Amino acid sequence: MNAIAKELGIDFNVTTYVARHSFATILVTEGNAPLEFVGQSFGHANISTTQNYFSGFDKKKQVEFNKALLDFSSLS
Repeated sequence: MNAIAKELGIDFNVTTYVARHSFATILVTEGNAPLEFVGQSFGHANISTTQNYFSGFDKKKQVEFNKALLDFSSLS
């Protein structure tokens, strides 16, 4: 994952946690997926576990971060 990140110009350590958290955040903020779907995708037994993924940032900030994550215009 770090080799791909480096090729994309991402200059921080990309871990499976980063990928997992990004997956969840994109599903919710860009795909409007319900937290229950994300929780089921992750195998969470309790919705509160899934809610903890989103407790640190408000929805508006998550959308802002995801737009930056998905902006590939700087790669060309």
